[in-house]
Amino acid sequence: MRLTRLFAATVAIATLALTTPRVSAAQLADTKILTADAVKSLLASTGSVQIAQGKARTAARFGRPTKVYADRILTDTLTFLSVDGLVALQGGLPIIVGGKVIGAVG
Repeated sequence: MRLTRLFAATVAIATLALTTPRVSAAQLADTKILTADAVKSLLASTGSVQIAQGKARTAARFGRPTKVYADRILTDTLTFLSVDGLVALQGGLPIIVGGKVIGAVG
């Protein structure tokens, strides 16, 4: 009797597995996530927390890597130094999904 129940349960699970709709690769391609490894690598930056937060805020607010502003200051203009809240240090990167900034890392 116990073996019959085990067999019936196995058949039911196998049937469920075979008849359950599967997610196609195309559907998964539309899902945007940061893996644990990606987050760890993003958090491995050195420097103080305040500098990292400032770089992230700048990248998120302006939608561009902070290297853009650091390079502009070095090459042709100091104007960006007067922009309130802009941290012109290389290392801030916006996180862009579908053309929209959803966050940033510094």
